[in-house]
Amino acid sequence: MNKDKQSGVDSPLVRVLRQISKEIYGETLPLGLEEDLTSIGEIFKKYNPKFKPPTMDEVIAFYATIKEVAEPKQAAEEFWNFYESKGWKVGTAPMKSWQSAAKRAVSWDKIRKKGGLSR
Repeated sequence: MNKDKQSGVDSPLVRVLRQISKEIYGETLPLGLEEDLTSIGEIFKKYNPKFKPPTMDEVIAFYATIKEVAEPKQAAEEFWNFYESKGWKVGTAPMKSWQSAAKRAVSWDKIRKKGGLSR
């Protein structure tokens, strides 16, 4: 059985690949496929690291690079405080990219200022 070395549990990617392989090859997997699934899972983890919430300073520096923001420090603090209070989640899903969320927040603010959205 192919298990994550740290937690001892199959990673979601390995489980999906195993399920697809079983559908293609039947109940028995070809020799070596389990090892291939482990390698793919390890590569996925290496290049898709877990989200690390930014510091307030990182957010302020990022907002300072966005031309559309009149008061970058205030906007950055509002953004950081909002997502810090929500545990850096978008809905119920963990955030993947705070930079993308910050850019989206800027575009929402522009729409709100034009009277298109209400809070």
